[in-house]
Amino acid sequence: RLGKKKKDKLDRKRESARQVSRFTEKEDKRQKKELERIKEKQRDVQLPAEVQRKIYMVQVVACVVVVGLYVTSMVFIANGSMPAACESTPAVLTALLVVLLTTIVGVGSCWRQTLVRKEVQQEAAAHIRGQLVRRQTEQERAEQQKQRRAQQVKQLKEQQKRRLEQEAAARQQVQEIARMLRRRREEREAEEARAAATQAVDDQSRDTHGWSQRQYSELRNAVVKYPESWSHARKKRWEMIAEEVNGQNARNCEAAFIRLEEEGRAAAAEAKAEGRKSVAQPAAQRHSFEDDLDWMGDDTSTQDAAATVDFEAPDDSEEDDDGAEERVRMVVELEPEHKGTEIRLEKIKTMQGCAIVQLEVLHLQVSCADCKASGQLFLSGADEDAAEAKTWCEGCSGIISVRLRPTLVHQCSTRLCYLDCVRCNVVDVLPSVLMTTCEYCDAENIHKQEFVRNRVIHGTCTKCHSKYAFGAEAIKIEQITPCDMGGRGGTSAPKSSSTSCSDSGDPMDEIAEELRWLRKKAKADPKQQMIQLGRPLPQMGACSHFKKSYKWYRFGCCGRAFPCPECHAESGCPAAALGSHATRMICGKCSMEQSYSPARPCEKCGFAMQARGSSHWEDGGGTRNLAVMSSKDAKKFKGGLRQSNSKAKTSSAKGDRVGAKAKSKREYAQKFGKNG
Repeated sequence: RLGKKKKDKLDRKRESARQVSRFTEKEDKRQKKELERIKEKQRDVQLPAEVQRKIYMVQVVACVVVVGLYVTSMVFIANGSMPAACESTPAVLTALLVVLLTTIVGVGSCWRQTLVRKEVQQEAAAHIRGQLVRRQTEQERAEQQKQRRAQQVKQLKEQQKRRLEQEAAARQQVQEIARMLRRRREEREAEEARAAATQAVDDQSRDTHGWSQRQYSELRNAVVKYPESWSHARKKRWEMIAEEVNGQNARNCEAAFIRLEEEGRAAAAEAKAEGRKSVAQPAAQRHSFEDDLDWMGDDTSTQDAAATVDFEAPDDSEEDDDGAEERVRMVVELEPEHKGTEIRLEKIKTMQGCAIVQLEVLHLQVSCADCKASGQLFLSGADEDAAEAKTWCEGCSGIISVRLRPTLVHQCSTRLCYLDCVRCNVVDVLPSVLMTTCEYCDAENIHKQEFVRNRVIHGTCTKCHSKYAFGAEAIKIEQITPCDMGGRGGTSAPKSSSTSCSDSGDPMDEIAEELRWLRKKAKADPKQQMIQLGRPLPQMGACSHFKKSYKWYRFGCCGRAFPCPECHAESGCPAAALGSHATRMICGKCSMEQSYSPARPCEKCGFAMQARGSSHWEDGGGTRNLAVMSSKDAKKFKGGLRQSNSKAKTSSAKGDRVGAKAKSKREYAQKFGKNG
């Protein structure tokens, strides 16, 4: 097969050489025809009428002078004025007349030929001068094109350099986010471990009422922090105290405090009774009721020692040194691995002038393997870095990705490409862009028309200008092997931070793990619990960033709702820095969650979730309705707009000149007159 391809390539090169030789022969013939045309033009050249008239006048005057002299001489001879010796004078005069007239005619012809020759030389010089100017112009145009091409190459290199820098910066940003999330997760796990250990100790030391010594200590501190004079509302005071005591509510705190007071009073009464019995007991060992209720001097050694432990996060000082690599066109596999999803072109209509067809840009519609939500992806068949695309699923907010492995379409194969899918399935192939290798000159031509089913794409080669056409009736999508589910295991066994979050792994996995944790904790967020159907949002959904927006946005990445993208970024969601967008919105008046459509009012209460516009022009950002525009705005009375109160207002008169109405007016004027 390789020998046949090489032979076909040599045949195409020979055919190209023959085409070049034929083009040279045609050019030589064209030059010969041009020379013959110039010669014929020299023969057919005619002098201007004024020059012709001048030559004729000179000839006529000379002939008249000669004939006049001849007639005068003959008159003298007839009168006998000539001597007798000149008897042969008339014959001589006649011969002389004939010679002179012939000479005059010959001189005129020579004069005319000289002028014609000069005219032809001037035309030839002008033609040569035109050719020189044309060649010089072509050389200048070629030089300008060369400079333009060099400038375009320079700009392309600069764009590629900027793109590499942006990609490196984005990669560095993702790595920094992944490291920050890893440290945050490790701190959270350590905090949870400390809390679990403290809870275990508290469970072992609980009394019959279910209270631990740490909770009693927190209760004492909270009662001191919020005394009875702190607020007149008793319920509010005990709610604030309950917030300071972990694991107990306001009612339990109040009951425990009453119980402690009673125990203190009982202890004081017992101490007083013992004091009466034992008079010899030192006064320093007696405890009064006030001493038992004085908790300001209690020993705080029973507080949780684990809360004071300083957790030091591991210092992540390793940096990735990723050198910038050159971007070359993706290498097409001649024998690709038969796995993933295969895409074939069925019932190819025509491949005129196309030796090989391959993908340039592939537009796909995919569906999530978990929630079946659909999305669109663009994959490049030319750039190795753009051959893989990742995105967030709008339904479950998971990461889905597709990797393209392009193949060649030719006379013996209709396979277009293979796709390696992660957590998604290919649903359809949308309008895409193909690239064709010319059958005659091996030039690569990117199709200007998008490839779709049952439509033929036509074009012309940019090198040899031969026409090509390609089209197929159907596209077959066949799943060879199931999609990869992203290497996710069971949720019962947590992943080790040293194995799953190493610097050598994909930082997107760390971000996905953080987003899964945020979605799990979204319902327990106090701010999210304020969203209750039928009740308005805080400040009707407005915030310090979006003061005229009366809605909240539901972001699918973390599953939480925020008043604006700025608040989403300030919340610490890692997907906010990567350009995550909201998928749904919540009405600020009734808290009804609905699909995202900012210009549409609420589906339930009809509340307009955008503030009304201004009554001024405001550079086109305010109102443009002149009826509601403020009279203090100068734009209301300026010309150029279509207002009736403007003195500079003009109207088009085209309707009076063209069209059916203008035609009827003209016919009426011709029939009855302008004033009829």
